[in-house]
Amino acid sequence: MFPLTPVLPAKACGICTVWWHADGSAVLRRGRRRPVHFEEVPVDQRAPILRRYLNIAPGARPHFPVTRGAPLEDFEHIAVRCPVFHITSPAASLSHA
Repeated sequence: MFPLTPVLPAKACGICTVWWHADGSAVLRRGRRRPVHFEEVPVDQRAPILRRYLNIAPGARPHFPVTRGAPLEDFEHIAVRCPVFHITSPAASLSHA
């Protein structure tokens, strides 16, 4: 069961802290327990995701060293410092393996 890694995914969606296992498995709790799997998005694919996130999550803006209207290149420079995860169901993650 260990090690566990803390993550703060989509706090705006009402999810506070999620702990996941080294294999990427976790359980989200929001009303009911839902098993999920975290897959890290490669650094070279993060910039457009981060830019979109800043456009839809005003509360996140103070935590990023770029503005939401910044060019994609600015997001590419910070992508290495900003982990991004694709959250799937455990069954879906097994089908991608």
